[in-house]
Amino acid sequence: MRLSLPLFVLLASLFLPTLALGQQGEPPFPTNESWRRNRALIGRFDQLDRAGKRTEAWVFLDSLVNGARARGDRALLMQALIKRGGTRTYRGEFDQGEADLVAADQLAIALRDTLGVLEATRWRALARTEGGRHEESIRLWARMRDWARSWGSPSHEGWARLGLALADLERGRVEASRQGYRRSRELFTTAGDAMGLRQAGVGLQRVLTRQGRHDEMRELTMSQVREARAAEDRLTEAQLYNNLGVLEWWLGDPRRSLELIRLSQSAYSEHERRTGRPLQPSSYDNLARALSQLGRSEEAASVLERASSEWRTRDLDSWAELETSLASVRLRQIRNGEAERRMRSVLALRDSIGRPANLRATAVLMLALSNQRRGAEALTLAIRHRGDLAGLDAGVGGELRAEIVRAFVMNGRPADALAVIDEVGKVDQWTKPARGDLVSSRLRTEALAELGRLSEAAERLPLLTKQLLALRSFSRDYTSRESFGDDAAAVSALAARVLTDPALPMTPTVRAERVFDALQPLKAITLDERLRAPGNPDSAGAFRPVTLTRLRAQVLRDGELLLDLHTGGDRTILIAVSLATLRLVDLGPSRAFVQRLDRFHELLSGTDVAVADEAAASLGRSLLGDVIDLVRSHRVLLFSPGAQPIAIAALRLPGERDPIGAWHPIAMIPSATVFARLRAQGGRAQGPIVALAGGEDARGRRLAGARSEVRWLSAHFEGVRTPPVSDAEGAMRVLKTAGVAHLAGHSEVDADNPWGARLLLGEAERPRAWLEASRVARSRLGSRLAVLSGCHSIGTARNGEGALGLASAFLSAGVPSTIASLWEVDDARTAEMMRGFYRSLAEGRPVGEAMRSALVEMRARSGGAKPSDWAAFMLVGLPETRVTLRRTLASRVLP
Repeated sequence: MRLSLPLFVLLASLFLPTLALGQQGEPPFPTNESWRRNRALIGRFDQLDRAGKRTEAWVFLDSLVNGARARGDRALLMQALIKRGGTRTYRGEFDQGEADLVAADQLAIALRDTLGVLEATRWRALARTEGGRHEESIRLWARMRDWARSWGSPSHEGWARLGLALADLERGRVEASRQGYRRSRELFTTAGDAMGLRQAGVGLQRVLTRQGRHDEMRELTMSQVREARAAEDRLTEAQLYNNLGVLEWWLGDPRRSLELIRLSQSAYSEHERRTGRPLQPSSYDNLARALSQLGRSEEAASVLERASSEWRTRDLDSWAELETSLASVRLRQIRNGEAERRMRSVLALRDSIGRPANLRATAVLMLALSNQRRGAEALTLAIRHRGDLAGLDAGVGGELRAEIVRAFVMNGRPADALAVIDEVGKVDQWTKPARGDLVSSRLRTEALAELGRLSEAAERLPLLTKQLLALRSFSRDYTSRESFGDDAAAVSALAARVLTDPALPMTPTVRAERVFDALQPLKAITLDERLRAPGNPDSAGAFRPVTLTRLRAQVLRDGELLLDLHTGGDRTILIAVSLATLRLVDLGPSRAFVQRLDRFHELLSGTDVAVADEAAASLGRSLLGDVIDLVRSHRVLLFSPGAQPIAIAALRLPGERDPIGAWHPIAMIPSATVFARLRAQGGRAQGPIVALAGGEDARGRRLAGARSEVRWLSAHFEGVRTPPVSDAEGAMRVLKTAGVAHLAGHSEVDADNPWGARLLLGEAERPRAWLEASRVARSRLGSRLAVLSGCHSIGTARNGEGALGLASAFLSAGVPSTIASLWEVDDARTAEMMRGFYRSLAEGRPVGEAMRSALVEMRARSGGAKPSDWAAFMLVGLPETRVTLRRTLASRVLP
């Protein structure tokens, strides 16, 4: 999502002071006689433009320029050129605008008209900033500041300092940026420039967001909203709401984000009615992103489609931007054909839209072609646009460069790919890290591998990891950091490919150790951060992924076997680690493995037990065939499945009648690093069982099994608390007192927003009745065990971050062991499974062994039928957690 930048403020709100001179009222700076004399003439253009008479307005302005030139009226010519050049700059016609502004600047110097110099400089600086020519823009902003200071115009100096503060912020000089915005506020106060004062506040808003001072940012924003309303400044109000909406989106609350962005759009619409200037495309883009985050992808696409239709007749560059955003949404929905058609429509008008819009559309088109395995067509575009990379900024340039390099690599021309990267030279370090630069760096490593230069490729792998971590750390919130999960998965796949290549000489043990240490920093990174510091990544401290050496020396215990699975890219690999053993296994192409896994889960839920058993045996041989001896010789299995959870308890090994879950305690772990952190905090569960039951599902149907679970716990064990909680706030309040948190009821997952997974505690139509994963993850709980007996409570697979949802939320809140479900579960069967689990806990068994015992008991009672009933629940986290339970006297005679 995009914040409203001070740059946008300057472009959209102020043809200042040029606009002000064509309107009523005096501007907050001195003017001379020539500017006052010509203000009505210059203002005529604005009146026509606001009335929608654009053609007539431009004819008038051109005639004004020509007439002034013919009469030799240099003062009027200067002012008309500033108006025309500024307007062209505002509309993205930078080259044409520059010509007018340079001529105006020369006239102003000849006339010794300081106001003219300031205005021409302002618009030229804006054009450089917008075009990514950052160093040039800084020189122009500094020039404007110096001229304004010598002339004695605090208003102009304030606007120049806004431009410089933005430059500092984009360069990561946050404190310098904060000081720049504060100084501009002082200058605007002195000048009585209310608009400037509010816009400096918008800049400070961005600084506070960057610094992670979220509560302070919210407080400042709402006070500025009140000021903007009082001044009837709808544009500033819209920007403030937009920025606050973006903050809430970053912090993982897309519903609140959506509310604020709609308020922003309402204020923008009022501004449009008053000024004739329409909503900016970025506003629609942000609304679409918020909707997508809520799983409303089609609604997001509809927003962009409507906006695209509106802007087609207003401004082709803006239309192209919206179409490209829409195509990107379609790519995420794997609708590559539609994305391709839209980009070809944009490029059909290449002569009518600007170069950045053309090249961004080209990059998205190339990605659509690559996704459809039409590499030859992508290669044709790569060859055609190879020469367009020079002079592009890190955003569009990074995107296009990545796709050109990808096309060369895909088509067996790695040498050309390397040449493209070398031609571009050093990545622009002026701006923040760009994702396109990471992709290009990754593709460079791929090209080296394709050329057989494996040692060079292997040496670059730590750099890729460093780039990725730097890119993530620029965001000050967890949700946006998790958006880099696909990049982490891609880098991980590349590392596995390079390091497992037999042509790279290493002993098997050294190879396995290098692969483990290379891949561990890329697995469940953000979940580890959430665990260290719920709610605020800034307080998480430095990320220290566990190494193989530390894992063996400090984390693993005797009898434990870690099975670390990595699925992605071309290969699937498994690393088996224990105190005495290390083994690396190549499981073959990832696509085939994932298809086999999907088929296994499909058959597991069917009614044909024989077919399900055969699928379990087949996947067991495929996944564990090369480590069978290790599985049999170890007592506890720690399974880290990576991208998506696997019902490993249901797998069978050759020669075994029972699934491995019947004879092994199994714990699913997001990563070895997360597991190490959980084990470091460990401990026995102290405090009562707090058992909460949702009485109905989303359709209002009663859930007898959920209530039965809670009643059974209360009847069989002492100290069980069952408070009548029906909302999220009450739930969090009582859960903070629990040693064991048992939540039974209807739960839902959100494929687009894993942290939107939620559990229903009351009536479905009441929003506060839903306990969301994001709320749990931001808290800190004292529980040692959480039992989530609803459906799909393990969560949604997210590349690089694993399965995210309710289970990972409790891990993030500091709960080291969580019982959760892989899929939809039967109400009565779940209650039966939970009874067996708690009976085993009461016998003093740790949670891993208690889950194994409950599985064996349930299979025996059901005659081994329907694996989906007994294989649905898994332990996530530590297997050794113990719970002190005292049975009631009545429990001795109760079932």
